[in-house]
Amino acid sequence: MPSVIACNGRQYLVCAGQKIATTKAARKESEVVEFDDLLNIGRKVKVKFLGVRKGTKTRILKFKNKSRYLKRLGSRQEESEWEILGDRPQAARAVASKAAKAKKKTIK
Repeated sequence: MPSVIACNGRQYLVCAGQKIATTKAARKESEVVEFDDLLNIGRKVKVKFLGVRKGTKTRILKFKNKSRYLKRLGSRQEESEWEILGDRPQAARAVASKAAKAKKKTIK
């Protein structure tokens, strides 16, 4: 089910299993983070941080006619790469955690 998450001031339309690139975020490698779903209130989206990489190069060309002025510039912004693991409603998560606790008690 598609979800809309907000990360670093921008909104992204995501589905489970998708990989997205956002502006640079300070996270640890393989850290799992939960974002609130903006479309479906009460849902959380689990996202895994894959790492930081360099994005595509932005090329800038400055040129003035008849004056022999030509400048070429370029830069590459750092991007964070994320993998969408999935989403679950908060109520379902609470029921699942209660069931897991009950299962642990019965095993002991």
